[in-house]
Amino acid sequence: MIIFVICIIAAAVGAVAVLCVLSRRNSEEARYKGAAANIYRDKLLKWSLMNPYQSAENVLSADDSLFVYIKNARSKGKHQYVFCVGDKVYIGRGRNDNQLILSDPLVSEKHCLIYAENGTAYIYDLNSGNGTVIKRGRFDKGFMLSGSSCVLEDNDEIILGESCLKIKIFKVEADLFDQR
Repeated sequence: MIIFVICIIAAAVGAVAVLCVLSRRNSEEARYKGAAANIYRDKLLKWSLMNPYQSAENVLSADDSLFVYIKNARSKGKHQYVFCVGDKVYIGRGRNDNQLILSDPLVSEKHCLIYAENGTAYIYDLNSGNGTVIKRGRFDKGFMLSGSSCVLEDNDEIILGESCLKIKIFKVEADLFDQR
């Protein structure tokens, strides 16, 4: 009887822990999608201000609605970024021209570039000294890019030197604007 009660309590505690993890994931997703909606909204506003006499319908391309959420896996959730892939995202150690700066001595000044073409995200290694490793799936050892590009998929991991970046790729949909 006591063992049965202990099992029920353990199951309840486990269920609460799973619910906490799931709710944290959902709130994280809501935050980065909300940030992307704000970026997209700002792009539309900027276009409207520069072209006051034209309709803002369909002015942004498919590349402008493609976003990437980058989370540094080794920083315990402290470093999270949202970028519009249509704007080209440079990653490297240099502080001048990169959108994402990694303070890792094994990362080149300009290491790699994430860009969009025809609504698809790509990553291009900018002939970095140590290369760019793309890891797909839990058990994939990854493959090295060196001066070449490949399609970037949702849930890929990018390994640059000692840094590991987890990737989520998503499109901004019209329903994101209705969340507020």
